[in-house]
Amino acid sequence: MNRKGVGGIMADQVIYLLLLAVFVALMWGFLRQQQSGAVVWEDYYVKEIAQAVNAAEPGDVLRLDVHTATEVAQKNHVPDLQQIFFFDQETQEVCGQFSLGDRTCFAYVNDVKVAWRIDLGARSGKNVLVLEVGV
Repeated sequence: MNRKGVGGIMADQVIYLLLLAVFVALMWGFLRQQQSGAVVWEDYYVKEIAQAVNAAEPGDVLRLDVHTATEVAQKNHVPDLQQIFFFDQETQEVCGQFSLGDRTCFAYVNDVKVAWRIDLGARSGKNVLVLEVGV
């Protein structure tokens, strides 16, 4: 007997179902990450900090209110709030990590070194990121 094409339809359906399962899993992961709001706040804070560093001159001390960032990080079970921001001096990038997943980085062009710390509850119960800009 000539059985050309028999079983081809079933194989196609299995492939489509597997692709659908992969797509649904990726969408579920993306939506779950967006639901926490961490990615949006990371992007906002990192870009604002990069702009502030770009406008700063050596010797400046910048104080930025990061209370919302610390609240988002606590909600996402980040163990150490002092580590939610990171400055890479070699690549001139500021990074934020408000969840246990990936971090968001943004470059600044001002050729300065930045020392940073977070003062928890420093002023009126607000958390403040202190940036000391040096040469």
